[in-house]
Amino acid sequence: MVNKQETSTQSVLSTRLHSGFRLGLEMGSGSKRILCPILSVILLFLVVLYGCASSQSKKSSKGSKSDVQPLISRLALAEQQQQYGLYELIYSNAGSAEIKDVRIAQGQFLMNDRGVFRFEQRKKDPNKAMWIYFNPDEVILVVFPKLKIAYKGSPAILSGPEGDKIVAAYDGLRLVMGLSEVWNHPEQHKVEPSTGMGVSVQQEGRPFRWSVRMETGSSGNPIVSMSARKGFRELCTIERKVNSIQHFNRDNKNAFVAGAAGQLQDSLRWNVTLSGSRRITDLVFTPYPVNKTEVEKTLNLLKAPSLEEGFQVQELNLDIIRDWLSLG
Repeated sequence: MVNKQETSTQSVLSTRLHSGFRLGLEMGSGSKRILCPILSVILLFLVVLYGCASSQSKKSSKGSKSDVQPLISRLALAEQQQQYGLYELIYSNAGSAEIKDVRIAQGQFLMNDRGVFRFEQRKKDPNKAMWIYFNPDEVILVVFPKLKIAYKGSPAILSGPEGDKIVAAYDGLRLVMGLSEVWNHPEQHKVEPSTGMGVSVQQEGRPFRWSVRMETGSSGNPIVSMSARKGFRELCTIERKVNSIQHFNRDNKNAFVAGAAGQLQDSLRWNVTLSGSRRITDLVFTPYPVNKTEVEKTLNLLKAPSLEEGFQVQELNLDIIRDWLSLG
């Protein structure tokens, strides 16, 4: 018989050793029992070897706080420098090999660090002009001003499995754009080192966790890719495709910002993929310069708008949003 050892502070290793001896002793009977001590020694050796290798692997693979802290500090500084961002956004989807770069929307994208945003789409056909207003604490509005049609819904329509994907993608863009306040409050949002040069982020109030991979040596945004998971279910991935500075000159007819000729403009391109979607969403954000005299006018766009008389207001639901975003 094997006597059980009872201690108040039994370690994981002692548990493995005890299990190894017990297994070895119970394998033999009769004339074969002489093999038990030999098998026990072999099993003991394998258990100790596995435990050491596993411990060493975890120690070497997991990054340290000192490794990623400079990158987190860089992201925190970017957050401190802007309470809102105004961008030129080009939004397109890529599907199969036969369908590439399907342009969905292009226009000005304004967002503050509380997650309120407004997007205005410009179209040659004024009937297709539109703007979107989203306040995560109040309302979602999609307005076609020339058609006098508006869609209105509560942010609650983004709850549920499909809505989680859209919310995760939205939060991810706020993280990479420096408009989330996550990097300045790492303890509050459980920002912890993970494998390699990466961190794990559990945003306060969110049911999903981000796995963020970063790189050193880059003067721009250090984030390379991100993926959000809720339990074992992946919600979305975001990958950086461009981290560069573009130069617009006077000969460039595509320079969309009046007076931008000769200026240096940061341009970031991100691929966003929602789990289960057949398409990859391609987003290009280029900072839009705002004169000091225009700041108040710009920030007024983030106030809850009121619709004029004569608007036909319809109910907004998740299916409509998915259709507009081409997420099928």
